[in-house]
Amino acid sequence: VFAPNNDAFYRLMSELYIELEDLIKLPSLKQVLFYHILNDYVLAPSLKTANYVTARSDKQTVYVNTQNYNGATNFAVDGIYLVDNQHDQSNVLFGNVEAKNGVVHVI
Repeated sequence: VFAPNNDAFYRLMSELYIELEDLIKLPSLKQVLFYHILNDYVLAPSLKTANYVTARSDKQTVYVNTQNYNGATNFAVDGIYLVDNQHDQSNVLFGNVEAKNGVVHVI
């Protein structure tokens, strides 16, 4: 999971001129969230520069660039960024947060 931090949600709400209650009610919120989920358990050292299929029902891809990855195997991941289909870039702020059902990389 490439999990957006709170600032990302606040920016989105500002761009859409909506409040949190409105964001939660968006019909497309599920697909937006699924866009940030890969179907694999992937720690940062296993990520390669490539397009990855997301968990969206339409199988959209997200581009992950690891060319400047610092090689960290702990939370201090640096040098990885994502580019979405709108060409917006998000940096991984910290990663390799292992959970019971996957790995979280905060963007």
